[in-house]
Amino acid sequence: MQCAKPRFINITVQIAKELRNVKFVCNNSDLGCPKILNYEEVPGHADQCKYLPVKCQAYNKCKTKCIRMEIEKHQAVCPNLQVPCIYCRNYVERMNIIAHEQEECTGTYTCGKCGMVIIKEETQKNTHNCFNALAGYL
Repeated sequence: MQCAKPRFINITVQIAKELRNVKFVCNNSDLGCPKILNYEEVPGHADQCKYLPVKCQAYNKCKTKCIRMEIEKHQAVCPNLQVPCIYCRNYVERMNIIAHEQEECTGTYTCGKCGMVIIKEETQKNTHNCFNALAGYL
């Protein structure tokens, strides 16, 4: 008597079926994420989770980590974050911007629309007008 030919099932298909029935809590549940996920939802949620810990853009100096949904609030006031000077468009740490504007700033930048050089006084008085600036060349 000979044994019947063995039947093999595709194990990956079987595991995939089982995984569909398993529920997962978010890795950030200890930080407040309430999501309970299906297996298929886990990768997409991990990339979008509002509770994912993220570093401030100025992390090298401020050393702040927040959950994703709070990082904008932190960066809106972070003294170490680089912000653009309104006169010369150079980036300066927020805590140094006033000193930069009063002492270091050359006060000129090139207008992105017309290509003219804008001086500090034009920016302060809001008098630059691309059409008027270019009219002199027509």
